[in-house]
Amino acid sequence: MTGADGVTRLAEEYFVEPGRSNAELLEIVKALSVQGTGGAVELRSAIVEAYGRLLAHHPELAGNVANDLSDWKVVRFVPRLREILNAGVGLDEASRFAIAMYLSSADQGGSSKAVFTRSGGLR
Repeated sequence: MTGADGVTRLAEEYFVEPGRSNAELLEIVKALSVQGTGGAVELRSAIVEAYGRLLAHHPELAGNVANDLSDWKVVRFVPRLREILNAGVGLDEASRFAIAMYLSSADQGGSSKAVFTRSGGLR
């Protein structure tokens, strides 16, 4: 499995098909993060697509991709991450914070400023 096709296949097998533990999924996310950040940046668009599949099927892991999405200035997941943050979906404090920071950085002077509240919501 190599290149963008390999990333797509990996996303399908791990992020879409059921039966994988969160620990397995997190290891895949870590590997994709390393590749997208410095290893094989040409794969970044495929990795972003893979992260989209993760957000669709495993919203509880959203905090684990929020930093990459923010660093890579990917703003297309703002609605989905706002929805995940407001729903809670089993997010821990660190994940809520990472998502809130993504939303805040994605909001470039828009009419509504993303503010992280202690209750874990966004206002």
